[in-house]
Amino acid sequence: MTGGRVIVLGQTGRNFAAGMSGGMAYVLDAAGDFSRRCNHELVDLEPVDTMEDRELVRSLIERHVAYTGSDHGARILHDWSRSVAMFVKVMPRDYRRVLETEARTAAAGRPTELVEVNAVAARCVSGKSEHASSRSAPPAKSDWNPQVVPRESRRPGAREGITRTGS
Repeated sequence: MTGGRVIVLGQTGRNFAAGMSGGMAYVLDAAGDFSRRCNHELVDLEPVDTMEDRELVRSLIERHVAYTGSDHGARILHDWSRSVAMFVKVMPRDYRRVLETEARTAAAGRPTELVEVNAVAARCVSGKSEHASSRSAPPAKSDWNPQVVPRESRRPGAREGITRTGS
């Protein structure tokens, strides 16, 4: 996953979060053994303890139940005060740094724009790029042909950004 939010209400396989460079996952860990199946190389596991996270998880489960009629989702919502404590937030370390930089930039009143480079989110701040992944370098200028993707060409819910085109 490189962006967005996902709620996992069932079991995960081993190596969950391998290569996860962005976005966040909220995993229902009813058995208490998710940490053993998670790849901790790029992510940290946290409790879902902020009101913002709790409201997000609940609203997404409510939507899931409304669209699918899920009995499992309905049971989670019925016993929400107990269920919410079983969720684990999976947060990529690099993504956290990008979000923290963006928050500092916004607090200082400077503009921030989102750019996607080789499927790695980068924030351009005052002419400097901070790449979300320390393992990947930006493409060479000769290989980079920025192109704004028209809204109607993107998948629903995708944010506007600049994508790399060409070979």
